[in-house]
Amino acid sequence: MKLRKRTLLIGFALLLAATLSVVFYSSLQPTWEGKPVGYWITQLGEAAPQSGEARLALDKLGPDKTAPYLAKAIGQKPQRENFWRKSYRRNYDKLPAFLKKRLQPPTVTRPSRIQYTRSRIAYYLQALGRNQPAAAAAAVPGLASLLDDSDSDVRFCAGLALMGFGTNATLAVPAISKLLETHPEKVNDPMMQMLGSCGPVAKATIPTLIKCLESTNVHLRMNCAKTLWQLDHSHSEVVRPVVRELSSGQDTGVRIEAASLLWAMDKDPAVVVPTLISLLKDDDEAYDFRTIRLLQQIGPGAKEAIPTLSDWLQRNPGAEAFVTNAAYDALKRMAYIPPTE
Repeated sequence: MKLRKRTLLIGFALLLAATLSVVFYSSLQPTWEGKPVGYWITQLGEAAPQSGEARLALDKLGPDKTAPYLAKAIGQKPQRENFWRKSYRRNYDKLPAFLKKRLQPPTVTRPSRIQYTRSRIAYYLQALGRNQPAAAAAAVPGLASLLDDSDSDVRFCAGLALMGFGTNATLAVPAISKLLETHPEKVNDPMMQMLGSCGPVAKATIPTLIKCLESTNVHLRMNCAKTLWQLDHSHSEVVRPVVRELSSGQDTGVRIEAASLLWAMDKDPAVVVPTLISLLKDDDEAYDFRTIRLLQQIGPGAKEAIPTLSDWLQRNPGAEAFVTNAAYDALKRMAYIPPTE
């Protein structure tokens, strides 16, 4: 009996010590309505109205206070529930109210929940980077450090967040350049889009981008071609043959990206429209809307695609209204005959 009582007392003392350490850590964080910033960040991954309240609280705190914590939260990983976490979860509701209001509630550490919360954080940071770049810039070093993380989802969300910072994200350029040289398999679409928006500073990566045009990874080749042309149009002669080759490949996503870039570069329907026709005939419907929108842009020069687009409408009577409307609009534009004087 004495041993059991002693064990319980020791357990309670340890739990109290752990709780007080959490209180101390939370007390170092900025707070809103008595809750530390870490609490509001976790609430971004909840359903409404909690997520809405979290955004409001973070807005009130301001990016100069929240940005570093938000960047750090993107790197959070699922952790095994050890003795301390289990005790905290089981006893949280038993804690005095004055402690609970200063503490984060026990968080769900399922990978799917963490990934969902992480993406919410990334989009919130992306908006901060666009709307309040100077104040949110404190997040950039933390995000840049996550670009070579072992977790692909962390890398993706770090790049996604940085996309909103434009030239204010130049601190991340060396990290992406190093990845392209050493671990190109870790480079993702958001990173490359961010690189393309960084202006003159990113031009230092041009030699590496040119080298990566020879990669066996078609997605990397496409991303590098697009970024290279975005950074410096004078490299069109290097980019063009690579993109034309990719426009006739097997990957539908790469083909639509290639067609879009070729149209942006040369505005030549004869080169682009055959690829768009083949995409509409493909069983993969994921890029049909983008294909149709590009046909809209090309207009009369895409008349060759009229039969294929008409067949697409016949085959897809249940398509979303916005896609069907875009298809009908594309047909009108392609069949347009300018009035004679």
